[in-house]
Amino acid sequence: MREGTLQERTNSEQKFWNASKGRTSALEILCPWTLCLLKRLGRFEMATRRVDRLSLSASIENAAEQFLYQMSASPEPLVFATARMELAVMRVRQGSSDEYLVEWDRNPELVLQALRSGRELPRPELTVRYRMYISRDIPGLVRCEQILKSSAQA
Repeated sequence: MREGTLQERTNSEQKFWNASKGRTSALEILCPWTLCLLKRLGRFEMATRRVDRLSLSASIENAAEQFLYQMSASPEPLVFATARMELAVMRVRQGSSDEYLVEWDRNPELVLQALRSGRELPRPELTVRYRMYISRDIPGLVRCEQILKSSAQA
């Protein structure tokens, strides 16, 4: 009887681990920039714990949206902006007609290049901000403009 109970618990834990691991792998496809950034910052383990807490009954798209929403509440400006960008792109691809604005404290193009190539992440820029607009009405879905920091605060 004890062996059966232990075996059932082991099978249950294995199923949970496989679901959790599969969910994380799927999120790497749906949220590649945010997860890559979290890995670079040494916060991937924290992120996978958040994934584990997401409802296992939720679709992977819904789980990805929940995950990005959670990450977009980060006090870290780079994590905040990256997650907001991916969440906005996801929503636009799902059919949203809204226009989203994401403010960056450094050039987002250089951030994405650094994440793609493994180079060092750019540092925040003190004199400028970057405003990224995401909408289905924008060719390529995304437009970015550089503005002076004093203008960004007005």
